[in-house]
Amino acid sequence: MADRLKYSDFLNDLYNDESYGVFIDETGVPDKQDKKTWVAVIIKPEIMSDVLYAIKRVISESEVFFEIPMNELHFGEIYNGKGKYRGIPFDKRLVLFKVMVDLFKHYNLPVIVQSMTPELLQQFEELKKKGIRKIGPFDLENYNDMGLFLLLFKIKGYILENRDNPSELARVFIDEDYKKNGIGILLPSYEDVFLNSGIFFCDSSAIQPIQLADFAAFCLNRTQLIINNSKPHVRDMQLARILSPLAEHYHNIEKIEALILLKKIEEDGDFS
Repeated sequence: MADRLKYSDFLNDLYNDESYGVFIDETGVPDKQDKKTWVAVIIKPEIMSDVLYAIKRVISESEVFFEIPMNELHFGEIYNGKGKYRGIPFDKRLVLFKVMVDLFKHYNLPVIVQSMTPELLQQFEELKKKGIRKIGPFDLENYNDMGLFLLLFKIKGYILENRDNPSELARVFIDEDYKKNGIGILLPSYEDVFLNSGIFFCDSSAIQPIQLADFAAFCLNRTQLIINNSKPHVRDMQLARILSPLAEHYHNIEKIEALILLKKIEEDGDFS
């Protein structure tokens, strides 16, 4: 385990456009208690500082727009009008979702997704038969650990395939829910892709781009709910229209669900 994070040092790397930024959040899946989904947003070095300033600006301007103190965005609360967003009109809350979609579109941010359930974990029984139960800190018999392990593997592959220079490495930040804020895990086999061979767990109010992963996870979950609802609420359809351009940003999931949703919107219009 590494020492407590030096946020200022890490952020300086990112503000100087010296490395990729990878931001990861974990989320449950609607109506599925034993399924976890890990969502990563990957930001290229040349636009890293621009995105950092952009998300910071979105938060500060949202604070003025909503007239409430804010240091981070929780999109489930915002959409449902809970907590400090209670009493703010739905149409006003919806504006923030439009802003976030525009941000993803403007910077062309890719999203990598990995879901895992106990049932899916059975596909890896061959590892167990070979006596491989752990890789580094990851318990491969735990579906949540396996989900994160596979996501990191996919992130590594994506960066290796897309980076322009082998010297471009990634700083990887994960929301603190899985491990405590300040914890770092060293992964020596990732030294050719991850800075300091590590992944780091942190507070999304300190490392604000984690909120991009929170947004991507919320959009994925909410879209699944809408698709699985034979008669979605009109509010969900309003949101669906806003979120539909994001489908192309999810690089490793089936696009058919998004296409089904778009067809619903085009053919049926609003649902009440």
